[in-house]
Amino acid sequence: MSEAVLSARIERTEMGKRKKRREKLTRHHIKNTCDGGKDTLRNIIYLRSEKHQHWHNLFDNKDFDEVAILLLKADRIWKVLFGNKTFEEAAQVLIRASEMKRRAK
Repeated sequence: MSEAVLSARIERTEMGKRKKRREKLTRHHIKNTCDGGKDTLRNIIYLRSEKHQHWHNLFDNKDFDEVAILLLKADRIWKVLFGNKTFEEAAQVLIRASEMKRRAK
């Protein structure tokens, strides 16, 4: 089985016409091969290339269980630090704090 598989996806254009867009799908191991995961269908999911890259940018080579634990911890910490603020609102808070710190020097 090749490392990349192409799939056809139908999208609606702005005019309501249908067009086909081919997307590259990549294999992602549920349990990493470096941690003993097998190269079998039971241990592989297919992700769009872009999503696969984002996964590894955010979570490196962590497996699903490790990511779930990390996200639960992040959610608890987020609520303590920022309450119900969005990422954008929290970023603005941090930018203002950083600016105040620079001015204080």
